[in-house]
Amino acid sequence: MKKIKLITSLVLVSSISISNVQMLTPVSAEEEKYNLSSEVNVLKDTDEVMIYTVNEEGSLYKYYEYISLYKVKTYKYLIANNEEILVENFETVFNSEGNIIESEIANQTSEVDNLDYGTTYNQVSSFSQGISLASASGKWVKTSSVAGMSYIQYSNGGGLARYSTMEKKIPKYNTKFNEYTKKVDSLINIERSTLISAFGLGGIDALIKAFSGKKMSVAAVKKFASSVLKGTIGVGTAYNIIDYVLTYDKTHKQFYSIPGSYYYWKRL
Repeated sequence: MKKIKLITSLVLVSSISISNVQMLTPVSAEEEKYNLSSEVNVLKDTDEVMIYTVNEEGSLYKYYEYISLYKVKTYKYLIANNEEILVENFETVFNSEGNIIESEIANQTSEVDNLDYGTTYNQVSSFSQGISLASASGKWVKTSSVAGMSYIQYSNGGGLARYSTMEKKIPKYNTKFNEYTKKVDSLINIERSTLISAFGLGGIDALIKAFSGKKMSVAAVKKFASSVLKGTIGVGTAYNIIDYVLTYDKTHKQFYSIPGSYYYWKRL
């Protein structure tokens, strides 16, 4: 019998005033959800229930999501040896306006066997695997203004890294800085491929504010898009959003991991 770590999370939703959000043009969720990467297999998708399997970092997981007016309950199972082992469950609770997410996470820990449940969806998004944008020519490579991350990389591997109003100087090649450039490239690829055209900068800002640092699920993202961004999205777009926000969180943490102190390149 495998030892299991069970994590229970409660995600609460409160109101936020969102301006300049580009309203979504309804898309064919049926068409989109069955043309995903082979890493995702949608088994059921209704207004009340979503069931799907996802390959996350080499392990297969099955999600059951139960949707009501103000709540999404998510159960995540590891599929191993023909068994479904519950590894995580959490709730996303919406108010009547369906807005920004704040979380209270309570951990219930039994025993665990070398399993990392810090979810990443990078394997199911083709956009985060895009080509590197670094030209080593000393030109700025920038995300959207709302993400606020950018860099210059010089021919020696050093350069400048920015996050919001903060900047770090990197005199020569550094693995932490190199990883930061790759993550910034991933954010840009996702923004350009889907998010800017679908949501606009106001929509991207709303997604970051709503989900950054929080537990995310396909059903919760779809519900948020429907209630706040006023559009219908399929599973593929929901995964692009999840991939984007998780990459955003990793990228700003990566900025702080680059050796050296930051300084303010501009004042707000």
